[in-house]
Amino acid sequence: MPVVERSNNRIQPANARNADVAEKAIDEILAVQQRAYMSAFRPQGIQCITYNRLNSGRKCNCQSAAKQINGILDQEGKASAGTINSLLTGDMNFNVTPYNQNYERVTGVNNQTSPFAPTNKNQGVFDIATEDDDIPFADLLQGRPGFGDNGPVEPKTIDDMVNDFDASFLGFSDVACPICFGSGYTGGFTPYHAHRQVLTVPDVQLVEGSVIDTTMRPLVAKGPGFNAIVVLPAGAIAVDVFRVWNMAKPVNAQLSVDGVAITNVAQLLAACDGKRHLIQASNVGEFTHLEMQFTTTTESVYFEFPKRPTSNNTDLLEQMEPFNIIMSPNLPTLASMDVIVESQLGKILVVQNVNPWNTRNRNVLGWEAQVRVIQPQELFRILPPRGRIMNKNPATNAVRDNCTGIYRT
Repeated sequence: MPVVERSNNRIQPANARNADVAEKAIDEILAVQQRAYMSAFRPQGIQCITYNRLNSGRKCNCQSAAKQINGILDQEGKASAGTINSLLTGDMNFNVTPYNQNYERVTGVNNQTSPFAPTNKNQGVFDIATEDDDIPFADLLQGRPGFGDNGPVEPKTIDDMVNDFDASFLGFSDVACPICFGSGYTGGFTPYHAHRQVLTVPDVQLVEGSVIDTTMRPLVAKGPGFNAIVVLPAGAIAVDVFRVWNMAKPVNAQLSVDGVAITNVAQLLAACDGKRHLIQASNVGEFTHLEMQFTTTTESVYFEFPKRPTSNNTDLLEQMEPFNIIMSPNLPTLASMDVIVESQLGKILVVQNVNPWNTRNRNVLGWEAQVRVIQPQELFRILPPRGRIMNKNPATNAVRDNCTGIYRT
């Protein structure tokens, strides 16, 4: 009787043997493919510097004004009854004078201003418009004014308050602090291929005769100058920015490193050795922070775009509509609210959404993002650019044939 050997070789899919080979091949050629994509950006890609929004770091002092209130409120923004009573009776250090005690102790007159007091009924301390014989509550429903803790109360709606104000002019990234740019952390952003340091008023040593305006947020100092101990990065090849700011206005201050006045970029780069140095600022006046940023590599991030559409909305100063860009694969991360400063037109782009392109092992092959150009009134405009910005289109020289006779084409 013959021997029969059975095999399931014929019922396997056609690509069963190719899976292992393809997986190994992808791992081997991935680095080559990344280099191929990067090489495609270098001939005509636009150089830029990317700023990744901070999610951690040193707290900006513009946030300290709300810390005391935020600590006693719940998730709905409301305080408990016990906390409110503590505030009103003066048990908490909240700069609240105990109700009616000082006036009564000095004058001997109980000048109570509660809505239920015999006098001054409608100038009380309650956030309600009350009903009495003179001004019935029904009048409020008919549009007549009532009285609250701050005087007359008129029923208004949100539409009445904003009137004809067009809220669409304000983007989702509008910020008010030039130090943290709305992130809550000093510096606001961390640049790629760069070293950035921001020193605020609490981070420096003020010279004699300086004062701090604690009513301003962020803190503002006024005086002849300040000193700071800073570690300058080793291997810096260029200086993006090294200046003093008063909010969003640059201050014409004289800066020196270790007693040597800085008059050119070469002097500052010579001090970038990774060691501690004394930075002195004189002729300052009012200031909020010192900003320093150094370039650490010659390799740039590139991006390309198909088109830059322009809208016909003349109400906007910057009429360029949001558009899509493709970023080079040497950028490790990109997320919404990041900022891109490009060197072709000097535009500052805010990332709205991102579509990453990577392998299952998160090897980056590129980024596709939708960006918008900021308006001139937004604070992102003070972020330092990199590279030479082209102020105008270069003139094109027409090619003219320098021979006579029959043309070759």
